[in-house]
Amino acid sequence: MSIEDSAMRDKVLEGEFTERVKLVSKIDSEKPMLYSFIVSKLSADSEDELKRHRDYSTFNTSKDPLQLWLALEQLHLVTTVSKNAAFVLRQAEKDFMNCTQGEYESITKFK
Repeated sequence: MSIEDSAMRDKVLEGEFTERVKLVSKIDSEKPMLYSFIVSKLSADSEDELKRHRDYSTFNTSKDPLQLWLALEQLHLVTTVSKNAAFVLRQAEKDFMNCTQGEYESITKFK
């Protein structure tokens, strides 16, 4: 490899690095807007439930859309890998028993 090829490669890499830095800074500047967009699409019940999430204060102050999305996924994702009806019923009963009325939550909202 000649010196000219090396210099040319360095210029190309420098240009790519500059473009990447611009893209990353644009993404960082748009994070709060994406966070606000996601929150605007939540129902009142989902928003109330989200506010009770253990990491809510952390990702709400930083306006981190990835942490918000992961919290929403954790709150709303219902998965069961079992096809066994008895197991599914037992899991549903367990989930029902853990269902409690939230603090300052009216009975109508709870129902």
